[in-house]
Amino acid sequence: MNMTVKTIHSNNKCDVAIIGAGPYGLAVAAHLRAANVSIRVFGEAMSFWRRNMPEGMKLRSPRVATHIADPLHRYRLDDYFAEAGLSLPGRLPVENFIDYGRWFQERVAPDLDARAVSQVVALDGGFRLVLDDGESFFAKRVVMATGLLNHEHRPAEFVIGKT
Repeated sequence: MNMTVKTIHSNNKCDVAIIGAGPYGLAVAAHLRAANVSIRVFGEAMSFWRRNMPEGMKLRSPRVATHIADPLHRYRLDDYFAEAGLSLPGRLPVENFIDYGRWFQERVAPDLDARAVSQVVALDGGFRLVLDDGESFFAKRVVMATGLLNHEHRPAEFVIGKT
């Protein structure tokens, strides 16, 4: 695919870009925002869970292990249920977990960018990220929180022990 890449402007920079908006990407966003780090988060909130988990499935993990990590403990699963006026079930239905993840995202990453990151290139002590529409920006660091889908393939750069 041949794509025109737009120039990086000064407002297209951040300290950390987070690629992925599932539980782990959102937890990273919560921690970095609490530390006043400039971030951008990319992906569709809870997309792996929405697209790949069977309807009606119940999570096996205990409730205490189902909270998305928040350093200030403001957005716990119990808080979501209380705000939604729901009672906590014994085993959590996947639909409730997905709704909780979206609720969490609205609070820690309301500026979530749903565009896909099509390219990450090391550049000038950081990384140039190119989005699927050709826009690009610079990040000092990148967190890959892309979840389980397609984990079978690892680019050579991510394989430990390869040179």
